[in-house]
Amino acid sequence: MKLKLLITPSYFCKNRCKFCYLGKDREDKTVLNLEKLKALLEDVSASSKFEIEHIDLLGGELAHLDISYVDKLLNLVKNYSSVCSVITSELDFARYLSETHKTFTVNLSYNFTDTRTDKLISNAVSVPFNLFTLDYAIKDKKNTRHFKLH
Repeated sequence: MKLKLLITPSYFCKNRCKFCYLGKDREDKTVLNLEKLKALLEDVSASSKFEIEHIDLLGGELAHLDISYVDKLLNLVKNYSSVCSVITSELDFARYLSETHKTFTVNLSYNFTDTRTDKLISNAVSVPFNLFTLDYAIKDKKNTRHFKLH
């Protein structure tokens, strides 16, 4: 069976997006123990029942964690899947990832009611991502519509 793993290394996030599902959990600065993660990935990889097809890293906000921890995390997970991605709302962090971890797909997630939107879109074309996907949701009274810009 092929698996797509969603790994949340931390719930911590300094942003206060209105749509955030984490609530007060985003104040928790605890990070995932990388040795425990490695043991879990080893177990899954060693199993004849599973094949890790894709690993997504999301949070909280990875950009708000210690960069040495993030680098170790990314170097670890890329050993277990050839398809890895990071979801972030920080454009500078996305640029850093695209320059230092070139095999990762970087996904930007933004609240389009944020005043930074115009700046984000005007700067986005200069980001050399392997794949640039900008996901966002616009909420109205009855439903949420999702769009992707490629």
